[in-house]
Amino acid sequence: MMKLGYLPVAGALLVASLTVAACGSGQVSHYAAAASTTRASSTTSPVTTEAFAKALAAWKLAANAPSATMNEYLLRAADDLRASGRSSYRVAIDDLMYLASLPETNDTAAQQAKARKDVQALDSFFGTPSLLS
Repeated sequence: MMKLGYLPVAGALLVASLTVAACGSGQVSHYAAAASTTRASSTTSPVTTEAFAKALAAWKLAANAPSATMNEYLLRAADDLRASGRSSYRVAIDDLMYLASLPETNDTAAQQAKARKDVQALDSFFGTPSLLS
């Protein structure tokens, strides 16, 4: 899978800024609403809150993982969101699964464009602006 937002430099990782055009699909605002509801709602179940917190932790670990193991954290985040039972997390789960399925190298231009859009939307969903984008 391609490593988004990082470039290997002499054995270290250097944060690279990716410019991402606004997707206009409404997906980002959907994510923002879902994340805001999860964090702020007093009626959110403890299972949902815990599942979101675990998924957020896995998302943050993915940002610092080597590209060879990044997909493990993306899959873990998807599994954690799935465990919440919230149907509103379906799009985020699908995006995490897509990112985890990408080859480590030789991504097509279309795959790279979709990955950038998904990462931007997931950063918004998790409330982690520019973590991976």
